[in-house]
Amino acid sequence: MKRKLRNPKRKGISFEREVRKYLEEAGYFVVRQAASSFPDLIAVAQTGRIYAYECKVNGKISSKEKKKLIELYERYKIVPVVAYKKEKQIWLKWVLDPVKYGP
Repeated sequence: MKRKLRNPKRKGISFEREVRKYLEEAGYFVVRQAASSFPDLIAVAQTGRIYAYECKVNGKISSKEKKKLIELYERYKIVPVVAYKKEKQIWLKWVLDPVKYGP
């Protein structure tokens, strides 16, 4: 039986590792940044496209975090994504507005 994590920091780290494993199993090369760095994960798809993942158990990012993710895209074309948990599953949410940045 899994032990329930009470410490929010430990819960976040555990979720980052879970997302990393999920992405690696999907064929991505993933680097997890330690010590609460931003973004939490950098993933490279087999196509060469680079993604920046911010992992949030509740799926909510601050406007400051969103701005930083968009700046990563505008400067380096790193696609920003928020990973979150819903009904014990990992969900991915695109940060970019498709009208402004395209599909």
